[in-house]
Amino acid sequence: MRAYQAEIDAAAGAHGLDADLVAAVVEQESSGWASAFRYEPDFFDRYLKNNPAYANRNPREVSASYNLMQTMYTTAVEHGYDGPP
Repeated sequence: MRAYQAEIDAAAGAHGLDADLVAAVVEQESSGWASAFRYEPDFFDRYLKNNPAYANRNPREVSASYNLMQTMYTTAVEHGYDGPP
């Protein structure tokens, strides 16, 4: 994860995390691919069964994960991500 070491160090420091732990999550979740994207439509169906109030939401907002740490869209938005769902 040397390509993203400065970002990993900054994020870990800002959130009080060990940089090696953050790097390990990045490696496990995306293999260091910054454009990683995973959409799991089955997850959306299961989510709606438990959260019918969200039926009008874009499925990708609920069941897609993004970027190096494969963060769920709603979590990413809470932390400043402003890309597409």
